[in-house]
Amino acid sequence: MQEEAMSSLEFTGERFHPELNGEIRQEHMHRYAWCRELAEGKDVIDVASGEGFGSAMLAEHAVSVIGVDVSGEAVAHASCRYTRENLTFKQGDAAAIPLPDESADLVVSFETIEHVSNQQSAIAEFSRLLRPNGLLVISSPNVDIYSTRQAYDNPFHTKELNRKDFIDLLKDHFGAVRIFGQRLLVSSTILPADASTSEAEVLVDDGEIRRVTREAPQSMYFIAIAAHSEGTLTLKQASFLLSERYDVYWQMKDELTATGKTMEQLKDELTGTRKEMERIQGHLEAVLAEFAPLKSEVVKLRTEHGLANQLKHLNVIAKSGLFDAKFYGSQSGKMGLWKSQLLKDYVVRGEQAGLAPSPLFDPSFYAASYPDVVESGMGLLMHFIVAGKKEGRLPKAPD
Repeated sequence: MQEEAMSSLEFTGERFHPELNGEIRQEHMHRYAWCRELAEGKDVIDVASGEGFGSAMLAEHAVSVIGVDVSGEAVAHASCRYTRENLTFKQGDAAAIPLPDESADLVVSFETIEHVSNQQSAIAEFSRLLRPNGLLVISSPNVDIYSTRQAYDNPFHTKELNRKDFIDLLKDHFGAVRIFGQRLLVSSTILPADASTSEAEVLVDDGEIRRVTREAPQSMYFIAIAAHSEGTLTLKQASFLLSERYDVYWQMKDELTATGKTMEQLKDELTGTRKEMERIQGHLEAVLAEFAPLKSEVVKLRTEHGLANQLKHLNVIAKSGLFDAKFYGSQSGKMGLWKSQLLKDYVVRGEQAGLAPSPLFDPSFYAASYPDVVESGMGLLMHFIVAGKKEGRLPKAPD
């Protein structure tokens, strides 16, 4: 049932589905869990509600929740999957939300602002929707860590913010702002075995062990609580989400144990490997420079070899769900052929001609976006099926 619910809404790699596990689940679930008590007895608007799981969490505590998302597909999915009398979903853009002024006590918007081109308009909309004593809870990736430090370019993001930019943007429309930092941490926990307690001691080790609650260095995400006036700003406590199904620490330990080596041995091996790679890289660059005129011939041979291999894997492509015979036949003008014949025609001729195998995969986009795949000589569709999807490559241009 869970797999059916997830498959009914396309997984783009950016929109979170509650069936997912690992770091992404801890990050997304924690944000909504952290602000559930703020929704208690209030009218709430969840902007960019996506799959709908977060709006449903808030609706367990709120008087009413309206999830707003730009995707009609997401709204339809959420409306079918999450049904409560106090929960509705509506299609709308974050910068032009189709709801009246002062219609909410709490506006929640997680991982939204970085997707919006007109960020000032979006924040102004959030302010417009709030009643005088209302609160905004909003998150944003920290560009210095999320992108710069990781050397990562998220194709779904329009504009990412650093701490100052995020605060300045909020203060243009809100008189009071509090910033929190979110990131995954490895920690030692001491918890009661026989009884629960509402209190927790937070100790931070930064060379000294101190009892203090503060933002961890180099936050991956910022979360802000904003209000129109300082007097109405709610002070939230620090929060930790402990997962019983996924643990970063044990994942690292298990991977290390599987190698049978100590951390120091791995570090020494890594240093030696890097030096060897640098030596090989220098040699490779010299060889490539010497044989540059033969590069086009090598690419041709690789392409021919890749085509031969791809013909051997027609069954893999057929089972992937990324080949639509009717769709391809209408493009190629060969509607009268059997599905197997159309599939072979696509592999031999269609892909090179830039024809798409289905609405889900665009070979022209894939080739232009990933020239390394073209140079490898491997079929574009086959590459996406066996490697590209796992690597986070996009099968077509984002909608």
